Amino acid sequence: MVQTKDQAQRRPVSVREGFHRGTRVVFVPLTQGHEVIVEPADWHRVAEHYGTRWTANVTQGHIYARKAARHPDGTIRMTSLARVILDAGPDERVTTDNGNALDLRRSNLTKRRFGGEVAKRRREQHHARQHPEQADTPTTP
Repeated sequence: MVQTKDQAQRRPVSVREGFHRGTRVVFVPLTQGHEVIVEPADWHRVAEHYGTRWTANVTQGHIYARKAARHPDGTIRMTSLARVILDAGPDERVTTDNGNALDLRRSNLTKRRFGGEVAKRRREQHHARQHPEQADTPTTP
C-alpha cells in the first residue's frame, strides 16, 4: 500500500462540509485556489493514510487532485486522489461521468480496465516496482 503523511510541523487543511446535488460532501481545498468534492467517508480514509494536503495539477485544461507519495519500493511518484478513492490497480483507469475531474463522489467515478498490450505492460511495471528483488532474475520460457 502506498502511504504518505503531511509534514508534522504543518497544520492539517481545513475542509468544509456541505451538500452537492443532494449528497453530503466535503469540500477539500487544493493549491491554486481550487477545491475538490469528496464524500465524507472517503475523505476520512484518505486523510488518515495520505494526509490532507493535495495539490491542483493542471494538465491539458483539466484540473486533477494529486500528491507525491512514497511507494513500497522507496520511490516517490505522483498519485491521483481519484485513484486512491477507488483503489484503482495499475491496469485500471478512473474517469468521471460528468466530466468534472474535481467531483470525486463515488457516484461520479468509474473504473475501467486497460486491455491488451497496455494492460500487460502496466502490470509488469507495477510488479517490478512492488517486487524489485524479483526483477533481476531472468525468466525462462
